Amino acid sequence: MNEEKQIMNKAKHIKMIALDLDRTTLREDGTIPMRTADALNRAGEQGIQTVIATGRVLDALPESLSMLKYVKYYICSNGAAVFRLNGRGSCPELLHEKCLEPEAVETMTDLVKDAGLMFESFTGGQAYIGKDYYEKVEKGLIMYRGRDYVLKTRRPVDDIFGFTIKHRDKIENLNVFFPNQEEKNRFQPLLAAIPDATLTSSVPSNYELGGKGVSKGAALRFLMDLEGISSEELMAAGDSPNDITMLELAGVSVAVDNAEESVKQVCSYIVSSNEDAGVGEAVEKFVLGE
Repeated sequence: MNEEKQIMNKAKHIKMIALDLDRTTLREDGTIPMRTADALNRAGEQGIQTVIATGRVLDALPESLSMLKYVKYYICSNGAAVFRLNGRGSCPELLHEKCLEPEAVETMTDLVKDAGLMFESFTGGQAYIGKDYYEKVEKGLIMYRGRDYVLKTRRPVDDIFGFTIKHRDKIENLNVFFPNQEEKNRFQPLLAAIPDATLTSSVPSNYELGGKGVSKGAALRFLMDLEGISSEELMAAGDSPNDITMLELAGVSVAVDNAEESVKQVCSYIVSSNEDAGVGEAVEKFVLGE
């Protein structure tokens, strides 16, 4: 009974919901469970804001977000770009942007090029990948990337390294994938040592490099200050290490059951998996008080 009372008390105070997308709000097929969409829309009817906080670029946001009627902000590229939605059907307005330093872009590009790893570059709200790796994924030759996801969200270019250097002044995020954990572990200290940058990960097979101080948490703090929202008025949900800075801000922090262990350790509550509408369950309990 005491736990139920605590939940009800927290529900009374939530004014903003911040949600990771992949493997948190979305199912593996990119859809949103009906229970989740219904709970978020009912919360929106009560004036509670929804913020999407994702590692995806703006251009890669899924069509299924149209199910959510009250999303007010997008945090993209792990916090490098923040957008406000000014009504359904309108173009998102860029509120805040912080790109990588050109020197950091050059350093990581050289490291990855020499190693022959799968490399992606985010700029101008779009995600680019080398044509050679794009075609390998398309043919099903690479098993550590989701085929449909890559084909839907990545734009192939002949020379991803030359493309990245050409656009080094406007790079939101750099993404590198590893065929095994040993290779990822070997690269970690090299990438972590790049000056004026922030290293994180969104899936077990990758590392992502953003600008200094860039994170979902920093971008969310920007929006909280803008809206006058306190930590006690925030619920956040996630599954991966790039969500931790956001989860640590929230008075109600939620990990879906499929989340990585490091994420579960910083969260107040664990709910059902992304496939079983864990976010919908959390909104019902901690926001709607049901």
